[in-house]
Amino acid sequence: METPSIRERLLKMRELLAGSVWSEAEAQRLWEGLWEVCLSMAERLRELEAYQEEMGLYLEAIDEDLAELEAVITGAEDEEEEGEEETLLDLCPRCRRPFSLS
Repeated sequence: METPSIRERLLKMRELLAGSVWSEAEAQRLWEGLWEVCLSMAERLRELEAYQEEMGLYLEAIDEDLAELEAVITGAEDEEEEGEEETLLDLCPRCRRPFSLS
C-alpha cells in the first residue's frame, strides 16, 4: 500500500477536526498525525535544500566553464592587476581544448 501524501494526510486530519466531539484517543491520534506530517515536511524541505545547494554548485561550475570558453573563443582577456604575468591561452589542434602557454 502506498504511503499517503502530505496533502492527503492533512485533508484526513481536516475531516477529523470537522467533528465537534472527540474522545481522548481521537485527540491523541490527531496530534500524532499532525506531528508526523510536520516531520515529513521537515524531511522533504531538508532534501530540497540539499538538492538546491547541489544545483547551485553545478550552475556555478557551468558558469565558470562558459566564461573560460567565451574568453577563448572571443579572444577576450580578463582584466589583470598590475604586476601579474599575462597568461596566454591556445587551443590544442587535436582535441580543441584550451591550454596555457605560460
